[in-house]
Amino acid sequence: MADIRRLWMHIEFYVKKRVDFKTLDGLSPESYEKFLTKAAIEISRETFPAKVFGISRDELREMVRDVIVDIRAEKRVRPAADKVYSYINSVGETIVVYAKTKKEAGELIALASYVNPLYWGQKKTIKRIMQVSESGQAELDNGEYRQIPHSGQFINLYGNGGVASA
Repeated sequence: MADIRRLWMHIEFYVKKRVDFKTLDGLSPESYEKFLTKAAIEISRETFPAKVFGISRDELREMVRDVIVDIRAEKRVRPAADKVYSYINSVGETIVVYAKTKKEAGELIALASYVNPLYWGQKKTIKRIMQVSESGQAELDNGEYRQIPHSGQFINLYGNGGVASA
């Protein structure tokens, strides 16, 4: 069986890139449920969750719902409470990864890279974020500083790849 984290990464990327939250807010409960079904169908066409992961369309709908709820919740980079890593992608942008270990961060980067080339990068640039300043600068374990990016450049921000963060 394939790594389920890859499916979670795909769903997270799908929601970040294809969901217009203003339109979503205007949907009736019935239309919202239809939207979830449509999203599950579109994701199924790209990932084949029943065949690859043994997941039904109804389960996939609930996974999409979970990611939408999580995305709407306020998130903060809290290195004291969560293990957070940073790396540089292939175009020189900072990407932030929520993971339990540096090894898991590398695994999540590899999984996310299947979903979007934005996440391609070198594992040697992975560093743990130790603290974040008010200006959004992250201090890394090697003393280097990187600017915290927008949430589209976070991997596993919602904890579906293994780490649970509040």
